[in-house]
Amino acid sequence: MHSLRHYLFVLAALVAVAGDAAAAAIFETVQGEVKVSDGKGPAQAAEPGRRVNAGSTVQTTAGSRGLLKFDDGHRVLLASNTEFRINEYNYVPDQPSTGKMVLSLLRGALRSVTGLLADRNHSAFALRTPVATIGIRGTDLSVSLTDGAYLKVDAGAANAVNTGGLIDVNTGQIANIANESTKGILVPQSAVPPGTFGELQTMSLGSATGSTGEVAAGGGVSGGAAAAIGAAVAAGAALSGGGGDGTTTHHSTTTHH
Repeated sequence: MHSLRHYLFVLAALVAVAGDAAAAAIFETVQGEVKVSDGKGPAQAAEPGRRVNAGSTVQTTAGSRGLLKFDDGHRVLLASNTEFRINEYNYVPDQPSTGKMVLSLLRGALRSVTGLLADRNHSAFALRTPVATIGIRGTDLSVSLTDGAYLKVDAGAANAVNTGGLIDVNTGQIANIANESTKGILVPQSAVPPGTFGELQTMSLGSATGSTGEVAAGGGVSGGAAAAIGAAVAAGAALSGGGGDGTTTHHSTTTHH
């Protein structure tokens, strides 16, 4: 009976740790009022170190912003008055080319710097906006939902596609996508409304994969969480052994939406 109670305790701990395993990113910095909602309850205040699950929506207010670092090193800086969603995130550290990252900018502006996942597999990344879906090829880019949307590429290359067609945007170029049925066009800096990207250029994001020298292990699981899961599984197996068929089932950690 004691062994059974101990085993149930271990399983409960495993479930608690596995909850964090579904997380996709962590807030590196938060300035002002930033809220996170997972759709299961009221929005919660964001703070540095808080992990964010796939399926969550982040909102910033006037004068606030937040910097998210995903488990593959990808960074997203959210400007003020922005609404952003992590639609899907699946990252396996030793197999980054098999992952997937789908984000949505619903309102406001953001800056995005590629991590390992999109660097190894460009087609794995998509940034959805109300007027176009943006793809990347190793990129530092900014998007502002002003006059439809403006897409600015500071490094690498990107494209924006909608029902009107596809526009390629290379380093140093800016595109405007007026609406969801009009193909984007390249525009000069002088045609961009003042302040469209200014707030996004005030924080250096660094190299997404090289600034810290490490990324979390286990596809959304920190190294500590992975170790805890392993320990819980081992303990459970030891407690349940001896009277059964000796079979152990292994479950991979995946992102649930």
